[in-house]
Amino acid sequence: MFTNLLQQIQAGHQKALARCISLVENECNGYFEFLQQLPHSSTPVIGITGPPGAGKSTLVDAIIEQLINDNKKVGIICVDPSSPFNLGAVLGDRIRMSNWYNHPNVFIRSLATRGSLGGLHPKIIEITDVMKAATFDYIIVETVGVGQSEIEIAGLADFTLVVLVPEAGDEVQTMKAGLMEIANITKAPKSFDKEKTKAKTTKLLEELDELQNVLFAENKHSVLVVIQGMDASGKDGAIKNVFGTLNPQGVLVKSFKAPTAEELSHDFLWRVQQHSPAKGMIQIFNRSHYEDILITRVHKWCDDKTAKLRMKAINDFEDLLQTHNNTHILKFYLHVSPEEQAERLTERIKDKQKQWKYNAKDFDESKLWKEYMNAYEDAFKNCNKPEWIITPADQNWYKEYVIASELHKLLTSLKMQYPGIKK
Repeated sequence: MFTNLLQQIQAGHQKALARCISLVENECNGYFEFLQQLPHSSTPVIGITGPPGAGKSTLVDAIIEQLINDNKKVGIICVDPSSPFNLGAVLGDRIRMSNWYNHPNVFIRSLATRGSLGGLHPKIIEITDVMKAATFDYIIVETVGVGQSEIEIAGLADFTLVVLVPEAGDEVQTMKAGLMEIANITKAPKSFDKEKTKAKTTKLLEELDELQNVLFAENKHSVLVVIQGMDASGKDGAIKNVFGTLNPQGVLVKSFKAPTAEELSHDFLWRVQQHSPAKGMIQIFNRSHYEDILITRVHKWCDDKTAKLRMKAINDFEDLLQTHNNTHILKFYLHVSPEEQAERLTERIKDKQKQWKYNAKDFDESKLWKEYMNAYEDAFKNCNKPEWIITPADQNWYKEYVIASELHKLLTSLKMQYPGIKK
């Protein structure tokens, strides 16, 4: 029975998936042996958690819509609390996500906690494994409304999003809440093996070498790679390890430091525009025009009104490049955690090979983390054509894989060809 069900699940039959989940949930005969036969899957699992009424189901509904618009298939597991009195559960997500129940690319399964602590179903790991055997591109697990200590979702999900309500307590309350410690996207998903991913990166770089040659020879497109991130997020290393193997004739790197007196005498984009890429070239900005709406806002050198005007100018500038020069823009934000940043900044003091990078001001800037995050979020929201690629940066091997993979995907999509003999 289970063998036939697995074949049907892998073929995309949702009724077979629903039946199989019920069999596993109720520990029917043969379920354990069935679980052992499930194939390995790297389908990413997104965990959504937070207190009651924070908007978890509303967020899941919006994520489903976005994934469907991107032609993805998504499976959702919604966990609701069981009553301690009658053991029943009101599966409210069936109401909030009613738009998707009959969609062929969406599967929603509601579960009750059945008395289990931690915000999840007692068989959530096994049920998620069954879901991974299906044809989904993403799996979303929404927990019950939780308090401070229900953090089991962090052990299950590749990415965990914590949805909060306004005025959820003071700073001391936040420090006490273990829930706040599980939300991060600064590391690779658990399904990514380090050595296998590094091997994939090596292969991507070999193929990028050829793709760059075609880009240069065809001379119809250009590429602008914007790399932003907090101090010690690994911008220099990523540029060296991803782009260092390409033909230097076709790659240019520009690092934007504090503007000079001459640059300050012009508009803020003047020093940037002269480094926009020519056709056939890959131009890398190590920091970029976005500094003029980031560090300047954090230090109050630029008020909010001016920042909004600069955002409009940035959008116009990027639209000009894309529309009139066939420039394809990749914008990476290297998202390093405060803990990893502190460790790397300290390493610059101890490691003789890195002492040249040491700047005492970096530690002062790190204390403004919250202000920088607010400025970045505003930039992501208002300057999103093209959208930013938020890149987990705590692990260099994964960060480099993401950058190489996105560049490879872009160049492949251009369908470039070597030109023939010139007449």
